[in-house]
Amino acid sequence: MLLGKYTLYMGKQYEVIDYDKKNKIIKLKSDESKIGCKIIERKDVGEIYYIQTNCFYKGYKFQVIAEKDASILIYTSNNEVGAKLNMEFIERSVYHKWIKKNEADRIVEDKNILSL
Repeated sequence: MLLGKYTLYMGKQYEVIDYDKKNKIIKLKSDESKIGCKIIERKDVGEIYYIQTNCFYKGYKFQVIAEKDASILIYTSNNEVGAKLNMEFIERSVYHKWIKKNEADRIVEDKNILSL
C-alpha cells in the first residue's frame, strides 16, 4: 500500500524523499544505494505524483496507513464513525483499526499529479 510522493526513474517507481525547487534536484529512496537514496536532476524524471491508498469498509471511506500480511490499518478522524465501528481511539479525532483485506469492500489508490 502506497502513501506519499512517487515518480518513475529509468522505468522503475521510486518514492520521492525530498525535492529542491531552486536547484531542481530530487532525492529518491533507493535500496540499491549504500546511502539509501539517489540524487537526480528533475529533468531526468517524468511526473511526480502523490499516492494515497484508501478503502471502503462498511459503507465508509478510510485512509489505509499500514499493511501487514493479509491485514490493513485503516484511519479516520470522524468521531462518530470511529465510535460506531468500535475503532481504537488514539487521540482526539484519531481512530484506527486493523481489518483483513478481504473485509474491505474495495481498496483503491488515489493518484494526484503534483506541480513540482
